[in-house]
Amino acid sequence: MYQKGNHGYQNIPRKERQSFLLIDGQPTTEVDFTTLHPCIFLNREGRECPKDMYSEVLKQLGIRKSKKRRAAIKNVILSALNMNTVHGIYTFTGQQESYQGNLKDHCKPIDIYNAIITLYPELKQYLGDGDNSDRLQAADSIIMIDILERLAKMGIVGLPLHDSVICKVPHKAIVEREMKAVYEAYMGFDIHVK
Repeated sequence: MYQKGNHGYQNIPRKERQSFLLIDGQPTTEVDFTTLHPCIFLNREGRECPKDMYSEVLKQLGIRKSKKRRAAIKNVILSALNMNTVHGIYTFTGQQESYQGNLKDHCKPIDIYNAIITLYPELKQYLGDGDNSDRLQAADSIIMIDILERLAKMGIVGLPLHDSVICKVPHKAIVEREMKAVYEAYMGFDIHVK
């Protein structure tokens, strides 16, 4: 999807992007799937997506939520879905800067792993499996292409950015609706977008 054309906006930090990225001279916003990759696996196992999986893991660990801690847990979960072994999850998590700066004083990597599988036992088979990144990228690419095609048919410009779509501010509600509709068509479940 990103091999043709210049998608230089991908590497610009979100706050900077929002301040100057315009579509047809109009301000833009970013609509994001909140937990796309974990939800794909949960849905494949017949379970609905939680509204905020990352905050639920923090709560399970007894850690007060903050933006930085939530981002650190998100980083751990997404990384864990792509690790080759469970031991690799522990090692990698312990070395991550976001873990070191935000979670190390509150829990160990094994505690995070245990919290995830306590709340979401369906994910256990995918954590440390190592074969997930290609499957996840294939699934999210198919979903994103369908979203962008639907928007284009409506005359709405959508710029893809990983698991989100950048659009004109007035189109936000339509983009949210289409993202949810396409996801549900593929996965059979609702998903949260923001």
